[in-house]
Amino acid sequence: MAIRILLPDLVMTVLTIFPGILIAIQSKLPKFKRLKGNWQYALALMAVCGMNSIKYHCWIHLLIMLSAIIASYTAEFLFNEYKNLDISKIKYEINTLSLPFFVMIVCPVFEEYIYRYFIYQYVMDTVSVTWMYFLISILSFIFCHFMTQQLKSLYKIPLAVIECIIFICFKNIFMCIIVHMTYNILVYSHNLQKYMRKNNHF
Repeated sequence: MAIRILLPDLVMTVLTIFPGILIAIQSKLPKFKRLKGNWQYALALMAVCGMNSIKYHCWIHLLIMLSAIIASYTAEFLFNEYKNLDISKIKYEINTLSLPFFVMIVCPVFEEYIYRYFIYQYVMDTVSVTWMYFLISILSFIFCHFMTQQLKSLYKIPLAVIECIIFICFKNIFMCIIVHMTYNILVYSHNLQKYMRKNNHF
């Protein structure tokens, strides 16, 4: 009987620390393996966040996550409508390297909830050791990105460290989300400028 009670918690803990397991499962399923890596990763994040929100009865947080998805698709729709405007430079930039609202809005929200908020809940419910949370959170964050970005994921180590420090000090998930969104926007801006210089479009 005890095994039946502990098994769901164990499965949830493993999936929360390693959402990449769901990506591996998706890659074996016919309807999901055709999706791009980023979409598979996003679906894994959503599944883990949804399960944890139900487990911890985080209905307000679940509403925030759903709002992030709606905001992302709304922004994408409006930006696609904006493409029709005849502004040559902006139109070129949008068509060649479209602004990834999904990455800038949805991923920071879901990632911070998983790698900071929910992992913190699990660690505090079991060992209640801050340094253990710090270690698990950072390793989990980097490992899951490694599955889609390989060695490029190592560049995210400073971000993971900063985010953990912020959450440990302030226990405010929204501060972490804002920092993460800012980081993604800066990375996108840098990549866009690099792309434009490479193609000689200024």
